[in-house]
Amino acid sequence: MNPLLNIYEDEDLTEENIGQVVEYLNEKKRRNAILKGHQCKHKITAEKSGCFSTYVPDKSKPKGVRQIRKKTRKELEDAIIQIYEQNDVQANQKEGAKQPFSEVVKQAILSKKNNLPATKNRKMGDYATYIKYSELGQCPVGEITIDDIVDFMLDTIEVGGRYDVSRKKVQARNGDIRLQEQAAKNIRTIIFQAMKYASRRDWTTINPDKLFERLADEMDCDIYYVPQETDLDYVLTENQLRAVISLIDEMDYNDQRKNRSKDSAVVDQGIKLTIFCGCRVGELCSLKWSDIKDNVMSLQRRESRGRVFDENGNPVQYVFDVLPGLKKRKASRNIPVTSRMAPIFTRLRELTAGYENTSDYIFTRTDGQRIEEKTFSVRLKVLCRLAGVPERSIHKLRFSYVSRAAKTMPTKVLTEITGSTVRMINYYNKNTAEMQEMRELMERAECL
Repeated sequence: MNPLLNIYEDEDLTEENIGQVVEYLNEKKRRNAILKGHQCKHKITAEKSGCFSTYVPDKSKPKGVRQIRKKTRKELEDAIIQIYEQNDVQANQKEGAKQPFSEVVKQAILSKKNNLPATKNRKMGDYATYIKYSELGQCPVGEITIDDIVDFMLDTIEVGGRYDVSRKKVQARNGDIRLQEQAAKNIRTIIFQAMKYASRRDWTTINPDKLFERLADEMDCDIYYVPQETDLDYVLTENQLRAVISLIDEMDYNDQRKNRSKDSAVVDQGIKLTIFCGCRVGELCSLKWSDIKDNVMSLQRRESRGRVFDENGNPVQYVFDVLPGLKKRKASRNIPVTSRMAPIFTRLRELTAGYENTSDYIFTRTDGQRIEEKTFSVRLKVLCRLAGVPERSIHKLRFSYVSRAAKTMPTKVLTEITGSTVRMINYYNKNTAEMQEMRELMERAECL
């Protein structure tokens, strides 16, 4: 008998001893169950030599069994249990290798305990958007090769690889919906995490480190940027921006029509502010009055949007949160308030004076709720239609600002104001000159 079972007086009992006793009893119960199941098919025989023998399963043998012999019954029972455990592990490995890759990705994300809730939700969102319904996601994880994953990543980067209806509508309207570099790297991270998870369980023969190296080589930065037909597809020209600004300045918001409500007046001022400073819309909608001091606008927060998932990986709701810090984990960025920007804040003070603005956010509705970033993009498209200019998203105002400012502003100053790298500044910088302006520039260059 195990000496742990000799504990019989209360003073000898501790939590550690009780835990050891419970563990011992569970282990004994498991061993007995394995041995009982084995003896229902194969008897343990005591031989004349004093040894003990029995038959155990072995699929490599013609009859599917082989004989084992040990000196003592205890040694034989230990060998039986070890063989059955190995067979169980191999069976589990085979079953695990048959699982769809999408299920393995989900398990890998949910099993990582040190993920922040926001990180888990972002990873689950990428899984649901790009992997869950993809062709690769339906393949058994044991049959997937490195080439399959590389092909999937390159295809996803090129066409967006999004399987929900809303993205198909976007693709039909805008054509190319190529992924941004950061989105593709996020997908690469969860695939790498999933293959490490599968490799530890022998569900795949892929070496995760070699997979990561191959993906890093294939996902060159140049593949994320495919030019549209002309640079003007990315921007609003100076004349088009003037038309939008004039429309905002002349609009009567007391009109009862939907596109001229008081909430729209606040959003329109935010659009003007973006035109004059090129900030990201996530930074814009999370601005507070306390961020405006001494003619300096301090950007300190960003909006994070995405689905929330429960512990089983099921989507619960779609939320818009405000997080501290900016992109690339930068704490803040300061932008001077220019003579064109100052009247915007004065106008916003007037518009929101009677609002229930207890949160100190600058851009709020009449009910005091913060205006979310999607509202700005939707509203800009309405203004573009009313002004008779091409429809653009709010992010295209960032392209427009950089393209204008790059003509006169040093690159280092522009990177400081926009919070972008030099490479991204070069990407944002488009030729906004219309035909008449290009003709004048050419004639100026031809002077001899």
